[in-house]
Amino acid sequence: MKNDFVLLINDFIIFFYAKVVNVFLQFNNSPESEQTSNQNMSSQLKPGTSNACNITALSLACEVNDVLRDISPRWKMQILHKVASGTKQFSTLKHAFPSLSDQILGKRLSELVNDKLVDKIILKEKAPKSIHYMITDKGLELLKIIDDLHKWGLKYFSA
Repeated sequence: MKNDFVLLINDFIIFFYAKVVNVFLQFNNSPESEQTSNQNMSSQLKPGTSNACNITALSLACEVNDVLRDISPRWKMQILHKVASGTKQFSTLKHAFPSLSDQILGKRLSELVNDKLVDKIILKEKAPKSIHYMITDKGLELLKIIDDLHKWGLKYFSA
């Protein structure tokens, strides 16, 4: 049940993000915007490509897009949801998501720690040292919002 909930949340975030992109592509498709978005990128975008248009539209839309970009990478909310069910070790999370590579799991955990959604706790009293992840108040608050978003999506977008 919880895995279905987490997958539904991820699908809804991706759906909502795509809807936002499509709406703003219709209203803002100017060459000046592409140049502005290129200045914020580490590598140059080819003008006129759909990726350049998407990034331009999102950057001009509103700050909500920044939040969606930060929380929408694949597996991020699923990992946060799993950590919320109790303190977890890397191996426990890996077991919960067997198709997830160690590299991506490590990357997403680092992002969650950097975003202060999860605390990384190093226990040195055991040999070898033991690393645990525990959700923060900020992470719990985000999960409440995601849960409300999920309920809203079920109400208005369920078939």
